[in-house]
Amino acid sequence: MNEHQEKRRKIQTAITHDDDDDRPQINHIPLDLIWEILSRLPAKSIVRHLCVSKLWSSYTKHQSFIKLFATRSSERPPRILLTFLAGSKRFVFSIPQEDSFYPPEVESYQMTNPQDYKSVPLSECVHGLVLLDGLVIWNPSMRRFLKLPKPKTSCERMYLLGYDPLESKHKVLQLENTTGHAKVLTLGTQEKWRTITKGITSDSPFGGGGRCINGILYYSAFLGSTPGDDFEIFIVSFHVRSEKFNRIKIPKYSYFPIELLLPYEGSLALVIPSNITSDSVDLYILKDADGHEWMRKTLHVPSHRDKREGRSFLRFHGVTAVGELIFATSYVSSESLYILYFDPRRNSIREALFEGIFGDEFLRRYGLSKGRDIGHSVVFPNHSVVFPNHMESLVCSL
Repeated sequence: MNEHQEKRRKIQTAITHDDDDDRPQINHIPLDLIWEILSRLPAKSIVRHLCVSKLWSSYTKHQSFIKLFATRSSERPPRILLTFLAGSKRFVFSIPQEDSFYPPEVESYQMTNPQDYKSVPLSECVHGLVLLDGLVIWNPSMRRFLKLPKPKTSCERMYLLGYDPLESKHKVLQLENTTGHAKVLTLGTQEKWRTITKGITSDSPFGGGGRCINGILYYSAFLGSTPGDDFEIFIVSFHVRSEKFNRIKIPKYSYFPIELLLPYEGSLALVIPSNITSDSVDLYILKDADGHEWMRKTLHVPSHRDKREGRSFLRFHGVTAVGELIFATSYVSSESLYILYFDPRRNSIREALFEGIFGDEFLRRYGLSKGRDIGHSVVFPNHSVVFPNHMESLVCSL
């Protein structure tokens, strides 16, 4: 009997013998059915159940239930997360990503941001989790931070967050910038950092962030001591489940630096820097990783330099699951949030304006001053504050 089976047996035994009071017992309800019911609840309801009893709290830590909840979460419509800091407070807004919700349901909360945790995100929202600078995992759904143990090394390091959809496991990959040595930490399994000894490349990672698509982590790397025109640039893929690396040559017509890695129609796409005043975006879409085959595609994006209040300073924040490019404001300088979606296949746009979410009622509720706390300051400079394709997760422990 393995560890998970033993935990499952103990939980079922606890249910059967839970006779501390005269309340109606649920010992006739199979554990599988209890989990099936709970897995269909939103994460905020699961959080409330944590205080019901130690037994109920133990459900959220069992790998089988976490995996079942992840499956149910992936079946729900994804949402967009907006987060920013005002003093020591972190504010989080969850917004429908699809246009089938009207009026749009905006959920929000605030929490104290630990002073010793850095706030800059190093990853996108990877199946419900965000990797923050300082080796911290943030679970917005559980409203918790998880401080990861730091491996012992004197080298500069880069950290990436990946997810294996088959086993429903998150893994943090550590790469040493100068040696290419790698370690991995699996969340929720009480594991320690493990050194990867087979199949690693000698490339030096750079750029940070990376991108996880369908269970594969992609990141930029180069051969040599510093990146530049005399050094060969690669994309390296890391298969999260098998923990194998593969080097992919970048398109011969692209050049350093690679500005952004993103998913496009289920594949990896490179966004190459272009004229900032241009309304077109050049993508290189990976068609065959083994054959290093890329396809170039130019997208003509409708002008989004809107001068109306709250619609200026739009910034690209990623792609929805159906292939729409997302642009949103990066300044919290008006009462509303504006999001523009561009569908390149239909050459169409749709807009979402969430009016008043930063208005006077919001300021009074949290004792904020628009001029002092959230006036015209940039939130997370040079880093995304809008996380598309958010799915809820219960992972909040090692």
